[in-house]
Amino acid sequence: MMNEKTISKYIDVLSEKIGVAAEHIYSTLYKQAIVYGIINLFVGVILLIGLIVSIKLVVNIYTKSKFEEVKGDWSTTFIPLNNYAKFREIDFVDDGYIWWVCGIGWIILLVIIFVSIPEGILHVFNPGYYAIKDILEALKG
Repeated sequence: MMNEKTISKYIDVLSEKIGVAAEHIYSTLYKQAIVYGIINLFVGVILLIGLIVSIKLVVNIYTKSKFEEVKGDWSTTFIPLNNYAKFREIDFVDDGYIWWVCGIGWIILLVIIFVSIPEGILHVFNPGYYAIKDILEALKG
């Protein structure tokens, strides 16, 4: 178990290695851990918003498409009445490939979100741990 004296010794060794004051190293790494956490949270929230908007768009394409049926002598034609219907007429969407492409994209986004947000929360609420962890990794390397 590491106590304050051991940690202080590690910081002093690291500061001697790179020629910087020990207090400066710890405070810089502490602030950097907070910044890293905030950036992770920001990225996670932006991706979450993008995920929600894209799911809503794809679902709306299929649920809110409106067409006007025009009957001719030999055939019936459907004319799109809104933008969702115009999107639905695209072969990529009409054939259902949009679900595969978006589904894979949504899974990738979910993985990134599930890593980014918890990582950001941990760095924001416990920056001292990550500062010490960075110091120990620098001493090992």
